[in-house]
Amino acid sequence: MAPLTCRFDPQQMSVWSNRTGVHFFTDAQRDEAYLRARPFLLEQMRILLEGGWRQSHRNRSGEVLINIYKPYTKTRGRPLRPSQRKKVNLILPLTFDSFLDTSKDRAWRTIFENPEYFKAQKQKGNNVDHDFYIGASRALANIFYFLQVLAPGMLVIYHEYQLPDAFVRVSRILPRASWIQRNYVDVDGMLRMEVMGSTDALLTAAKDYTIAFHDERTARPRYNLPRSSATTTTPGLGYRNSGNHYISTFTEEFDGTGDDYTACDKDCAWCGRCPY
Repeated sequence: MAPLTCRFDPQQMSVWSNRTGVHFFTDAQRDEAYLRARPFLLEQMRILLEGGWRQSHRNRSGEVLINIYKPYTKTRGRPLRPSQRKKVNLILPLTFDSFLDTSKDRAWRTIFENPEYFKAQKQKGNNVDHDFYIGASRALANIFYFLQVLAPGMLVIYHEYQLPDAFVRVSRILPRASWIQRNYVDVDGMLRMEVMGSTDALLTAAKDYTIAFHDERTARPRYNLPRSSATTTTPGLGYRNSGNHYISTFTEEFDGTGDDYTACDKDCAWCGRCPY
């Protein structure tokens, strides 16, 4: 089973809107909302700095709103070697359009897909409803979730796993409804949802699995050989191994053409080419 991961992909914003039919923002409205969110984002930075994070001295004035990092000093009680001190800065741009600059995709992926900062987790014992969330400090989670509601589809929590008959890929596009409820006043003030509908519409979307999530299932291929049965099988489509026998999971009526696997009564290879 593959671990949960965070993914940064702004190209999915339009895919998500077209798939669900939900369009919260125009580009101009999103830019304005990001500007209004500066006090909220800077408050999260303040909380992180109080928790031991440090502000980068390489802050490029005029380009970034936040540039901080979490220092590493020891590992198992020993000082880190210089090669181990390499860190990834948590950077947020001054304007939202920087997230859409394709030349910076790699830099943003390095930040938002870093599990030391944004660790994706799943509620224990919940294998059906896929209750994914960011298992980090509240300030880091607040930054991630705010960007999710501002630009649905840009940041997703992704999980891939296998069922007996399928590969399943699930992406969580919106945060938990409980986060929106807890931060309702801030979200409403930053996004000014009355322009697009209401913050209640966003909350409703977060509660709707068909909108907040994207679930894709692909049938697993099966390559076992068939054995003769009461009906004719379609070679290569799907068989499961049951003990020492192969049992077809796909059947069809014999139409008089091709190989008839019901014609043979010999305990051999069940090739379907024996004479009647």
